[in-house]
Amino acid sequence: GFRDNLQDENRVAWQGYQFALQSGISNEVARMILPVNIYSQMYWTVNARSLMNFLSLRVESDDSAVRSYPQLEIQLGAVQVEAVFAQQMPLTHAAFVANGRVAP
Repeated sequence: GFRDNLQDENRVAWQGYQFALQSGISNEVARMILPVNIYSQMYWTVNARSLMNFLSLRVESDDSAVRSYPQLEIQLGAVQVEAVFAQQMPLTHAAFVANGRVAP
């Protein structure tokens, strides 16, 4: 069925990607063989001020002093990032929200 075919196609694409890497092709060029349904992961480091700036631009909120209108895809990720921010730095997050969601 469809699911089996999709898994087979992804497996072939992944093998092609691995072969390209082993052949010395750079990651960013080798990725062109991968279909859009293969997920990737990333690591992100950010300081609190830059994080607040990112959230002010990428989370649409009624209590923002300056409205932003982010695309849905980035907003969905930013909402998850903000939940971690609120959990890990509750006082800083509260000050961010109280300040109209504007980075200092």
